[in-house]
Amino acid sequence: MNGGEAPTVLSIARAPRGVALPLAGLLLGAGAFSLGITLAVGAGVVFGAATAALMLVLAGMTLSLRTTITADAAGLHARCLGVFRMTAAWSQIRRAEEGPSTGLVEGLGCRFLPGGTTGLLVGGPTVHVVTDRRRWLLSAADPSVVCRAVEHRAAAQGAGSGAAPRSRC
Repeated sequence: MNGGEAPTVLSIARAPRGVALPLAGLLLGAGAFSLGITLAVGAGVVFGAATAALMLVLAGMTLSLRTTITADAAGLHARCLGVFRMTAAWSQIRRAEEGPSTGLVEGLGCRFLPGGTTGLLVGGPTVHVVTDRRRWLLSAADPSVVCRAVEHRAAAQGAGSGAAPRSRC
């Protein structure tokens, strides 16, 4: 991801508290219920404890869910949950534009959306990035910042060429 230039953070989009807190509470409640049932019955305590631990980890991940978008000389990069990633070289980006606002209906994390679009989503505003090979929908705190970065690269690479990325924000 280096490309000779230090990466610039364009956006860190966090899951809205109105989504993350209830979801984390639901996961913690499910873990406590599982542990309580197994303790009450007296069987499968290890299973109940493992389930409760898993729910605790998932709740923690839900509370820290974010999508980070960075740029460097090589291209545009996005990361969600520290696991899901996308990289697009500047020469591969055809356009970037503000996308629709997302929520629980679209899901959280890496999502495969209609139309062949892959999303790295945490809810809220998004930027739609179209490359030579894929369409990406990325959660962004301020999509216009990402669009301006794409415009800036287009100008630096000679915006008159057909391969230069376009932005509509």
